[in-house]
Amino acid sequence: MLRSTLVLAVLGVLAACHYSPGTSVPAPLRRDGAYEYAVRNGATSIGGVFFVLSDTIMVEPRDGLCKYDTGFINTERMRFNCDGLADVEELAIVFDRKDPVRSSTWTGIVQKPRYRRECERYTTDSQGRQVCVSYRTVFEYVRTPVTNALAVMTRQASKVPPT
Repeated sequence: MLRSTLVLAVLGVLAACHYSPGTSVPAPLRRDGAYEYAVRNGATSIGGVFFVLSDTIMVEPRDGLCKYDTGFINTERMRFNCDGLADVEELAIVFDRKDPVRSSTWTGIVQKPRYRRECERYTTDSQGRQVCVSYRTVFEYVRTPVTNALAVMTRQASKVPPT
């Protein structure tokens, strides 16, 4: 009985570890070519072109500059720090190395409006505690991180970047 249980356990382990040459990791979805991109925040947007060439991605914004972030260590993504929209600070475009056309994003910091209540006038109650007797509403902007999908369209013009 013990021997048959041991044999079944060994066979189970071997079956689980068996390599099947028919199964493999799917090939990357990289599509070499030129693509228009747009970063949209509310009613404003900026854009440009990015080029996918073999193992390289190059970014050319219509306005400003995008630089490859050498300090961003990630085997699955590439980040480019860019001049932002007027209302987006610390703009970065993050490309998925395997599928830069469909799975890339942009990140940045936006100023979101917020209202909050704060005490305008205090009084002391009968037990000696300070109590607020009058509030006012204060309007302020709060720095808020955002991440959104990068809008990508196939470019009809040249398929290679300018030299």
